[in-house]
Amino acid sequence: MAGTGNLASTKVYGSAAYHQMINNTGLISAGFSLGVVNKRVDLSRFTFDNQWNGKFFDPTSLSGETFLTNNITYLDLQAGLNYAWFPTDDIYLHGGLSVMQLNRPKETFFMMNPGYNRLMDRRYTAFADAVIKLNDQWILSPGAYLSRQSVATEIVLGMHANYNLSGDGEHQLVGGAYYRHGDSFIPMVGYQWKNIRFMFSYDATSSSLKNYVNGYGATEMALMNNGFYFNTNGQNRQSMCPKF
Repeated sequence: MAGTGNLASTKVYGSAAYHQMINNTGLISAGFSLGVVNKRVDLSRFTFDNQWNGKFFDPTSLSGETFLTNNITYLDLQAGLNYAWFPTDDIYLHGGLSVMQLNRPKETFFMMNPGYNRLMDRRYTAFADAVIKLNDQWILSPGAYLSRQSVATEIVLGMHANYNLSGDGEHQLVGGAYYRHGDSFIPMVGYQWKNIRFMFSYDATSSSLKNYVNGYGATEMALMNNGFYFNTNGQNRQSMCPKF
């Protein structure tokens, strides 16, 4: 199959979560998300091998494909659970697990033979990370990420560090590196001023995917603002993690 079929996807999700403190050193959170997904494709823009007559494609010929529809809509349910532990002001440990396509919706434009499994496999994701303040100059943040769906698996491991440039934590230099198993090495560097952080990372692709990115990797830039929330006393408070 070839051509530009203008595949379009529209997704609308709503989510909710519940957070429960455990003594003064732990926080457990559970949440779920329910959404409606619509995907559509313009089949008239495709050409198929059965339409090749030896010299050119004849779009009026039968494609030989068993399309059932060019527009599908389904519900998608996701759920997750995570736990944070902060025994001291200098240590923050965090881990969690989530499941996507929990209801295993059907996603296909084709008419399938009886007994053919066209249900989406669930996607499982687990992570663990930490924020560890070594002293008034350094904060280390190691992390690990694992995601699996059907036979596809992604594993990312690495660490970055914050270095206190100004003594009061107002200016920080951020740097580190991560590794995506079997695919790429990802160095990163950034700068933080007060609550604003700018990050730059580069995916140095080492797998066969480099043949599709002109032998190079991919770059990513991010601008983040660490905000505040109001506690029950109406005071501004940051999330529980080490800071300079």
